[in-house]
Amino acid sequence: MQGGINMKWFSLVVVSVSWSVAAEAQWSMFGGFDMVNTASVVNATNSLQAEAAWINAAGAIDTIHTVDFETLTLGDSGWLHTIAPGVRMMVHGGAFADDLTVSSGPTGVYPTINGFNSTQGGSQHMRYTSYPGSVGRQPTVVFLFDQPISALSTFITGQGTEGTFDFFQSTTIHAFGTANKQMGIGDNGNPYWPSTQQPNVRFGGFVDGSESFTRVEVRLRWYSSGQDTPWRGSFSLDDVRWVYAPIPAPGTVAVFAIVPLLCCHRRHRT
Repeated sequence: MQGGINMKWFSLVVVSVSWSVAAEAQWSMFGGFDMVNTASVVNATNSLQAEAAWINAAGAIDTIHTVDFETLTLGDSGWLHTIAPGVRMMVHGGAFADDLTVSSGPTGVYPTINGFNSTQGGSQHMRYTSYPGSVGRQPTVVFLFDQPISALSTFITGQGTEGTFDFFQSTTIHAFGTANKQMGIGDNGNPYWPSTQQPNVRFGGFVDGSESFTRVEVRLRWYSSGQDTPWRGSFSLDDVRWVYAPIPAPGTVAVFAIVPLLCCHRRHRT
């Protein structure tokens, strides 16, 4: 009888330890917003601090993977891009004229607010352009992963859209997988064209070692009436980083499988 009690106690300890590790790694959000003097992230203090905090948290889970677009074909344009093996980046739905273009340097009618590079020593970035005729639709960039992830982050530069907020009153990130999560970057939607032509930088990301996601959407403030134009709906994403979801160790599964068998065996003998 005593042996049965010991085995039951052991199984409860394993459950408790496993729960504690997961709880410490649950959904955490990172966001920063800065107005800068030039099309650069060098002086984007809040965004860089948020980036450093994200790297520290995500790196504790596993290896951080990065796409900085420096090796992609300059000028490659379309609604869907494969940016790494098993990783795709696209415009929401892919049914509109909007596209993503691998660009170098600030471009467009108002280059300082239309998106720019954030990689130190680099120049290329992925530019989103919303073309005329896009009415009442929120700009959304989607990342699709063949292998589930537990963390993702990105820089967003030169966002120039005016109009309606998302429900978080800011740029938002939505993750879909074993659970659905969402976050606001905390930029409060400002500044945007036409209130200022000053360039701006945003950083947003999440870490959740207890969940896994295969789809992540970055949703930006959108023009709710009239017709969109390239300077209202243009910005860039750069330095996209992610961490793949941990795969449970085989030994962990074995412990939970063995304990019930031992308990049942003891009860049978009693």
